[in-house]
Amino acid sequence: MINDGARTWVAPEATGFDPYLPIVVVLNPSTKPASVRVTFYDRFGGAVRATQSKKIDPMSVWYFSSEGGFLWARVVSDKPVFPSGVHQPIVYPAGEPNPTYLPITFYRAESAEFRIRPGDIKSSKVLPSPFGDKK
Repeated sequence: MINDGARTWVAPEATGFDPYLPIVVVLNPSTKPASVRVTFYDRFGGAVRATQSKKIDPMSVWYFSSEGGFLWARVVSDKPVFPSGVHQPIVYPAGEPNPTYLPITFYRAESAEFRIRPGDIKSSKVLPSPFGDKK
């Protein structure tokens, strides 16, 4: 849910166009400081620019940006945070009073933890192969 903070977020659909400057704003709703790192990646998965861990004060925001375009970004924090962002045009078309800002959408990327207890597995029966293999 977007209402739930998370420690890891990704924005996989960023534009990657150079005339836009990506700006990522991270809100720390906690009553304690949060260490946050934002990494911008190119289309091949190489890091374009990774910020150092920044301590964001309690109940405040901080912004991060990357020179040039990127294709996706990752936000990692030691406390649940809320990222948001826009692609700000670097070059405004002539005569356009309101340039188009493109939103950056973030998705939670925390992995789920699964635990299997001995009682969860009821049978050790091996199912037959769907390929008709015989032993």
